[in-house]
Amino acid sequence: MKKFVLVLGLIALGGCTVSGPSIKPATIKVPGVVIEGSHGGHCPPGLAKKGRC
Repeated sequence: MKKFVLVLGLIALGGCTVSGPSIKPATIKVPGVVIEGSHGGHCPPGLAKKGRC
């Protein structure tokens, strides 16, 4: 009887797996710089004073 219970228990637990905790890679979000009036490009100080940006 003990062998039957042992074999039955091994069959029942045979498909089980044990997995450790999963680690997700860190994500870093950097907000974009919004420059108004220059269409997203860089405006040198000389052109900004002349109003060409």
